Amino acid sequence: MMNLSVCRHEVDSVAVVSCRGELDGESAERLSAELELALDARPPAMVVDLGGLTFIDSTGVHVVVRKRAASVAVETTVLVVAVAERIRDVFRLTGLAEGVDLHRSIPDALTSLLPDPRVAVAAHPIHASGR
Repeated sequence: MMNLSVCRHEVDSVAVVSCRGELDGESAERLSAELELALDARPPAMVVDLGGLTFIDSTGVHVVVRKRAASVAVETTVLVVAVAERIRDVFRLTGLAEGVDLHRSIPDALTSLLPDPRVAVAAHPIHASGR
């Protein structure tokens, strides 16, 4: 299996955790640890970007769902970006997609946060690009 790389950064007040590679039983702990670190900072929102994944299994889905549940305690809204239809299908087929906000891109996820007063308006792609 291909390795998983995970990186964490911020877009204004939103934590973004991006993955590349394969998310499975062997690599799920790496993502879990990064999501935990992001939640420790208590951001108003966190985007879990799965756009760079080539594979995800039920273990990977469970990590995302568990951290989404944990986010309630710190009042962080969690959004998931899943570009590939096969990744979205795994969420649906496991029956775990209910309650998970799936988006097709980071800008779409950020735009969905605009009514949330805790999130900086500059996070909107139009504002972020300076247009």
